[in-house]
Amino acid sequence: CSFLSNKFVGEYRLISWPDRLLNTIDDDQKDQGYIYRPTPINYYQQTFKDSNNWFDEWMSFMSKTGIDILIKQKDNKYAKKYRDEILKISKDKDEQNTFLILNIILLCIFDG
Repeated sequence: CSFLSNKFVGEYRLISWPDRLLNTIDDDQKDQGYIYRPTPINYYQQTFKDSNNWFDEWMSFMSKTGIDILIKQKDNKYAKKYRDEILKISKDKDEQNTFLILNIILLCIFDG
């Protein structure tokens, strides 16, 4: 996938930041101690029947766990760098949420 080597995607950590943050999550309420994002590149315990099954699992994870974690961490240094750059060309304050939206969309593509 050529988007993985895209300079903009890499420079602003649009995939690597959410991947690291959500790959393996400490969970004190589980016996195992971890929650894994549904993706074939980590220790996720289940086997996916097909891409529809993976997407259902991924969407469930993101809606129950992933998005909340990303929102809590949304003011990270990568988001600030992205916002500073975008606000140079757009004065629209709604652009500040674009970083989080791009993280979610590109992480889904990466995992898929």
